[in-house]
This record gives sequence, structure tokens and C-alpha cells, in this order.
Amino acid sequence: LYLLGRCAVMSHLLGLRAATAVGAHLSTKRSCWGTALVRVRHRAYTALPQLKLTASQWQLLSVDAEALVKRVEREPAVPVPAKRAFRLFAEDLQAAADGLSVWVRFLTHYAVDAHLRSHAVLKDDLDRQPSIAEIPIRPPIFIVGLPRTGTTFLHHLLALDPDSQCLRAYELLRTTRSMNGWLPVPIVDFLDWARVAFLMRAAEVIAPQWPHHHTLDASSPEECLFALQRSMPLDTHYRAEARLPSRYADDQEIPEAAYKQYRLFLQQVQTRRSSEEQRYVLKGQLVHLQYMAQLRSVFPEARVVWAHRPAEQVVGSLCSLRRSQQEVFLSEPPKPAEVGQGVLRYLSDALVRAGDALRAESASGQDPAAPLLHVQYSSLVANPVSVVEEIYASWGWKVSPAHREAMEGYLERSLAERGKKSEGRQVYHKASLEFYSLSKELVREHFSSRGHLAHSFGDMSEIFQGSNGVLRHCDFQKYGIA
Repeated sequence: LYLLGRCAVMSHLLGLRAATAVGAHLSTKRSCWGTALVRVRHRAYTALPQLKLTASQWQLLSVDAEALVKRVEREPAVPVPAKRAFRLFAEDLQAAADGLSVWVRFLTHYAVDAHLRSHAVLKDDLDRQPSIAEIPIRPPIFIVGLPRTGTTFLHHLLALDPDSQCLRAYELLRTTRSMNGWLPVPIVDFLDWARVAFLMRAAEVIAPQWPHHHTLDASSPEECLFALQRSMPLDTHYRAEARLPSRYADDQEIPEAAYKQYRLFLQQVQTRRSSEEQRYVLKGQLVHLQYMAQLRSVFPEARVVWAHRPAEQVVGSLCSLRRSQQEVFLSEPPKPAEVGQGVLRYLSDALVRAGDALRAESASGQDPAAPLLHVQYSSLVANPVSVVEEIYASWGWKVSPAHREAMEGYLERSLAERGKKSEGRQVYHKASLEFYSLSKELVREHFSSRGHLAHSFGDMSEIFQGSNGVLRHCDFQKYGIA
């Protein structure tokens, strides 16, 4: 058994070395390999419909809602509300099936299996060690806000604190890792990092526009969305106007159960890492705004930082991201006007739901202001270290010398990387509002028409005037924001 184990490890590492070498070659020869593989991709799209495939041969690429639901129902580890969410997802996917590309069909099969395995692994670990669910979590920091408001930037800065921990891309883009594996945790982490890093380099070839919207780095802090989708999968990547987020919100048990499962996952992760003394820094961006009530209910001790940027600056950038996603996941190019209208409704719906949740807390006698801070995007970009220091000071903390040094080093590296990525950005990143049949006036009018809360939370430039870019939520009461 010992020799077999060593052989298995050596073969795994040799395969990993080969994969790493291929990944390095793809990275250094990206231009020539990228052109060749993009040609193969386009030719495959043309050739696939011409193939005379039988029903059984085509089954892998088909979207069978009933079969997907049965796979989920057979897994006892999946909570009942999550099973309802998967049924809604399957029905929605079936309705959109005719317009889906080959990529989204493959990814759906892979993702559903990964989600089910994650539930099974988590339940098995909890069954073996029930005490995991009782281990306290230090009050985590949740970063929320509309997309493109600096949430990723702030997430990276706060995660550099030696007293903090975060969830990395290689952890969230893989199945939940068991605490009872036969390989040591550092080796499992390294193998998962290598796999995800290789897949990210391949993704840059398949969809060269993505790195211009979001950094693809297996070691980077990643957002909660990927963990929450294990219990409520979303449709934002293949629909111009997302339907599932509001349907989940109408069935409050679905997001409530998803956040409870997420808390158990965080408890399992910190136990596996032996990092119970560190504070989580987590980013959920828009998803936490949509389900602010459930976030505050399951994590009552959490500190929330809400990033803000004028809506007209956010909408165009998010439209560009959505268009890039749909170019990959849809069989036909997306219509820019439909993308624009979908983004408007998606953003304003999240703002209204977040505002309603805070109002409900006030009405019930709770204090929504205590752990909630608001950060201005322009101040964050202009003086990032000062803004982090102000955030900490608002909670009675101090930025350590090690944290400050780490942030300064990160800012230097980011500046250099930004210069490298500027090439080609104009080709892929189309953020002009006019391209999506929108205008600044139309965007402002849309947010204003959705109520005072959506208008105020969408653009808070006036409220931040005279501040250093960080305000407590209680400071907004004089503006009529609960």
C-alpha cells in the first residue's frame, strides 16, 4: 500500500508538471496558440451541427431539466430549499436551451456535479466532526456594492492584513475539499491551485476578452458568489435579464438556507486550515445586496462595507462584462440594447431589496447602522491606504505596519500589471452607454424612478462631499435613508 501510494503521488505530480509546462508554453506563446485555438473553436461551431449524431451521442450536450433535477434529488446532502432552487434553475435553463452555446452546456454538467459533490463532502465532514458547526467565526467583513465600484480592489487590500483570511479562487472554483483526505492539506491546495491556474490560462484562449474585465489568477481572493451558487445557481451569465435572483428572493427559504450552508462551509474551511483566530474578509458584491436580509440574519456579527460609484459609470462597464459573458455562453451574439435594459433592472432591483432590508431592520427595532460603513469609489482609488485606515478606525482598529507594507507593495505591482493589460482593452471592453442604447440621463432617470433608496444608493456623491471617503450608515439618516 505504501508503494502504491508513492506511485500514485509521483504519477500525479508528473502529470501536474506536464500540465504546468503546457500552461507556461501557452502563456509565453499566447499570441500564436490563441489564434490557432480560436480558429479551431469557430470551426467547431460550424462543424458540430453538420455531424450526424444519434440521440445518445448528443445527450452530453443536451439540456434535460428533468434529468438534472433527478441528479440533485438523489443526493441526500443537498438541503431541501437548495433542491427547489436547482429545480427553478433547471426549468430556466431548459427554457433558454435553444440559445445556449456548447460551452455553457458542458459547464452546466460539470458545475452541477461539482455542486453536488461539495454538498456531500461538507455533510460528510460535519457528520464526522459535528463540533465544526459550533466553532465560532470571528466577526467577518463582507464587502458589498454594485459591480465595478472597487469592491475587488478593496477586497484585495483588506485581505492583505496578516490578521485576516479570505477564500481564494482555487478553493472556490473547485469542489469543497474534505478534511479527511489522505494527502496533507498543503499538497491538496497546491494541486488544486495548479489545476485552476491551468484552466484559467485555457480560458484566456477561449475567451480572450475576460482578462480585460476581471483578473484571472488562481491565488487571488475570490467572491462568495461561487460558494453561494452551490445552493442557488444563477442565470446571469446566459440571460440578458436575469430571472432567478428575484425568484429566489421571493422564496425566502432558498437564500436563507444558502447562507446557512455558506456559514457551515466557512466553519469547515477555517477548521481545515486551523485558522480560527483569523478574521474572514469576503466579497459578495451584488449578491449580498440582493439578499441583505439573509446575510444580516445568518451573520448578525458581520461588519459590512458598501462601495459606491455613480450609476452612470457603473452601468456601461457592467454591460461590457455581461456582453462578453454572453458572447461565450450564447450561440448567437447578444443584442446590446437588451443587455443594457437587463443590467439596469438587475442593478436597481438589488439596490431596492438592500434598502428594504435595512428599513425592515429599523422597523423591527434593530440597529442596521452599527456595523455598516459606506465607501466612495473615487476616494478609494485616489487614496487606498488612507481609506483602509479610516475603515479600521471606524471600528476601533489600527492598520499594522505589516499590513501597510503589504498594501504598498500590492499597489506597486497592480500599477505595473495595469499597464501591461491596457493593450487590447479597447478591443474587448466596450463600456460606452450609447453602444447599449443608453445615456447618462436615461440611467439617472431609471434609478430615480425606482424609489428614493435606489436613487440615493446608486449615486451618493453629494453625501460624501466633505468626508474622507468613508461614512457610517447612521450619517445618512439626515438624508432620509434608513
